[in-house]
Amino acid sequence: MSKDDALNYQALKTALVRRFELTYDGFKKKFRHGRPDPYETFSQFGARLSSYFDRWIEMAKTPKTYDGLYDLMLRDQFIHVCNQDLKLFLKERTPKTLNNMAELADQYKDARDLTAIQVTQTGKSKTLQKKPESNVKSERTESKDKNDKFVLRNKRECYKCHKFGHIAPECRSKHVANSVAQHIPEKAQPTCFVSTVPTDFFVDSMVSRLSTTLTSSCQKIASSIMPISAGYVDGKPVTVLRDTGCSGIVIRNCTIADGSFIVGKEQVCVLADGSKVTVPVAEVYIDSPYLKGRYEAQCMGNPVYDLIVGNVPGTKSPDEMDQKWQANAVETRQQKINKGKPYSALKVPKTIADTVDPHAMKMAQEEDPTLSIVRQYVLQNAVHVKKNGKVTWHKKRDLLFREFSMNDGRVFSQLVVPQKFLEDVMRIAHDSLLAGHLGIQRTVTKVTYEFFWPGVQSDVRRFCQSCDICQRTLQKGKVHVSKVPLERMPLIDEPVQRVAVDLVEPLFPTTDRGNKYILTLVDYATRYPEAIALPSIETERVAEALMEMFSRIGVLREMLTDIGYQFTYSLMN
Repeated sequence: MSKDDALNYQALKTALVRRFELTYDGFKKKFRHGRPDPYETFSQFGARLSSYFDRWIEMAKTPKTYDGLYDLMLRDQFIHVCNQDLKLFLKERTPKTLNNMAELADQYKDARDLTAIQVTQTGKSKTLQKKPESNVKSERTESKDKNDKFVLRNKRECYKCHKFGHIAPECRSKHVANSVAQHIPEKAQPTCFVSTVPTDFFVDSMVSRLSTTLTSSCQKIASSIMPISAGYVDGKPVTVLRDTGCSGIVIRNCTIADGSFIVGKEQVCVLADGSKVTVPVAEVYIDSPYLKGRYEAQCMGNPVYDLIVGNVPGTKSPDEMDQKWQANAVETRQQKINKGKPYSALKVPKTIADTVDPHAMKMAQEEDPTLSIVRQYVLQNAVHVKKNGKVTWHKKRDLLFREFSMNDGRVFSQLVVPQKFLEDVMRIAHDSLLAGHLGIQRTVTKVTYEFFWPGVQSDVRRFCQSCDICQRTLQKGKVHVSKVPLERMPLIDEPVQRVAVDLVEPLFPTTDRGNKYILTLVDYATRYPEAIALPSIETERVAEALMEMFSRIGVLREMLTDIGYQFTYSLMN
């Protein structure tokens, strides 16, 4: 469109409506030929048909009354029985009522000296000529006899694919023919026979004797676990499937640059059901755990995975894949920045240096003089009744244990720790990486859940109070870093004042256009959502997608993100 028309809202709207067939005929086709989607319920399908019908009536400028709908249906049926020439004649004049349409059709018939039957037969009027009455009668009789003859469905033959069970209008090969014409050179088209398979485009085996055999994994996602990994094709990240039943390499068209296709070279691939597909061939550089180097690959429109590696020379089996392949993968910008920087050692307090085995624990319990009273309790099978339960002493696997039974039914079995290992136990419970330097009471609870020794609470209290890290962070019993006071969140009442932005990544399988990420935006005030599919999440891509959103909803005041690298680079600022 010109610049002036592009700035005109009505002109731009009209162009978009025509581009996406959102016209009278477009909505009529959607209503007539609409079918439920694979993941759509019949309630949703009914609502969609209702929407198509409403838009059809609206675009036809027909009043929503009984008479208006009555006349619309009659006009639609009237034009449905006309041949192509008469349809074009009537559509060019846009009759408003059935009577106007009938008058125009009579005018067209009389001007060309034709009969009503001739202008309602399929084909063009100029190819029809008057035939003798006898011939017309014989043809009508023959056609009537032919139509009266009933043929079983399983014996109906399709003249396109010559298979039984369906007729030509039901044959799915008509959708494949267009794809064949787009990819097969004109010289090869006359020798090709288009078959009916729901994926890509297929030809007869007489085109080429050299073929690549594919398994059913190229047609549908297998329910079992597949050998799938990441990889790169000419530097682009792809999803790789190692197919041991494939004898070649199959790649998705959208992942290949235009200069990689080999001009004039094609390959015929034989699928598991015996059908064949002719595809162009491209030379690409593959970097994956199974295969690395420059190879020729067969290019398909929509395989299950971006790259399917078969049994070609130099390919590793699924069990022999390169486990260190990620080290040779493409580095991100942040990885390049951090490359070469030494990692600082994590400061972790030393806990137990040597492994403590049951024999060492048993010897320490027997030799520890502080546990003499415990050993006497075990020999006497003493039972001590407490306020909240009772305590019994026993040996288990030659080790001393204290069993504490609470009044509510809970039972704690505590290992009696000798003096030799007290500091190690307290250090694990208080200083270790997962302990977190908790307070005295929480540390006592953690220790006594599994261990016991005489004076356990006083020892743990002195250990926590003498901790160097705790003394540095505590002053007069309070933490230096005070808590942030709770405040009410501001109520956002203005649209596009504050939005939340996030990236959904990655999604599989990749779409036909190579998209596997989604940039999402939600307005805090109106909860209005926006989403744009992206093939990658570099800062440039995210910035372009945000600018596309801003052009529709306006520039924002505040944008909340997860501080990913896409939102922190200077380009985003």
